[in-house]
Amino acid sequence: MQIKKSFYHQVENTNHAELTTYVYDYNSWEFNSPHFHKNLELLIVINGNCQYTVGNESFEMQTGDAIFVLPFQVHHFTVGEGATVRCLCFTDLLILTLAKQFDKKKLQCPLFRPSEAVVNYFLNSMDQLFGKRYGANRQIPQAKRMKLKGLLYTIGGEVIEQTVPIDVGGADMVVMDVINYIADNFKSNISLHDVADAKGYNYQYLSRIFNRTFGINFKTMLNQYRTNHALELLRDSHLPLSEIAFESGFQSIRSFDHIFRERFGKAPKEFRKQN
Repeated sequence: MQIKKSFYHQVENTNHAELTTYVYDYNSWEFNSPHFHKNLELLIVINGNCQYTVGNESFEMQTGDAIFVLPFQVHHFTVGEGATVRCLCFTDLLILTLAKQFDKKKLQCPLFRPSEAVVNYFLNSMDQLFGKRYGANRQIPQAKRMKLKGLLYTIGGEVIEQTVPIDVGGADMVVMDVINYIADNFKSNISLHDVADAKGYNYQYLSRIFNRTFGINFKTMLNQYRTNHALELLRDSHLPLSEIAFESGFQSIRSFDHIFRERFGKAPKEFRKQN
């Protein structure tokens, strides 16, 4: 399988969207960094191959395969040449009964394979309701919302039948505490010391777990989160660049431009024009 492109998104923390969904293919815009967000995520391979990574585990996905990712799990995916996938990020309020079953849990294996009938019905219905791209909408119209909930619960039944929820271990809880802290405080000038103080961890212990899990320093992780946030605002809002910079936690437009360019290989203004 030839894979060059990988994609990520960070929607809930940007616009409090109930749903963001896109059909991605090999030629879609390119990103390759792990990320996390507050929403649930569902991805179904429409055709071809996709490699999806959750934490330290990678899964090779084929046509008809699906994966279900819980909030704040670090993940990313890559789409093979000629492949297409449907990805949804959505609030747990759309499937509250199901979401409660995964509170303080993770899935032993998030990969599952819905029946062909369910996959076809789900994908066709999503195309009819939302098209290929639907992003940054704060609230879905009521009729569409009810239909979407039905679709998600149909898929949710397959998730329950085919996956095994397990308790989150000690190290996983530490990682989730760090991620939650970043999500809640990324607009402020924060450090790993602040996380340790706020959550009651020994700094050396926290630093060791963080470095082992992510392989990057805290500042890099924080800036990745900020640039992901900025990216969604650039794509889905008409805010001026200066406001996007400050809304994303950057102390100056110059800093925003430098870090964004370093991360994505283009300036924020250029990215907005292309998307």
